[in-house]
Amino acid sequence: MKRTLFLFILLIIFTIGCNASTTLKTLDQVTVQEMKDSTIFVDCTNIYDKPFWASSEEAIMYLCEVTVSDQTALKDELGNSLTLESIQIGAVLDVTFDDKTKLTKNEKRVVEAKEIILKQLE
Repeated sequence: MKRTLFLFILLIIFTIGCNASTTLKTLDQVTVQEMKDSTIFVDCTNIYDKPFWASSEEAIMYLCEVTVSDQTALKDELGNSLTLESIQIGAVLDVTFDDKTKLTKNEKRVVEAKEIILKQLE
């Protein structure tokens, strides 16, 4: 009986760990990895907590697909309007969504941007 209970608890812990997700309204300080049409792919690895057994040097990158619509506000940190063409690979962005969005490691991570702010690197 104790063994069955232990295995059941272990299974629950494993299931929760494998389906790691987070719900948020912004992606802060994300780096542009790729751009395609009206879509920006950013490195959103930092939104997920690493499990205690993961090395700090582990090389898994999670990309989030940020769709840009006509309603998306593109600005720099000073509030000046930008175009999508002014955002380059390697740029650091803050992305805000309309609603809280659940992003899961094991599923497609797609968000529609309400506002994108291009951060200035010092």
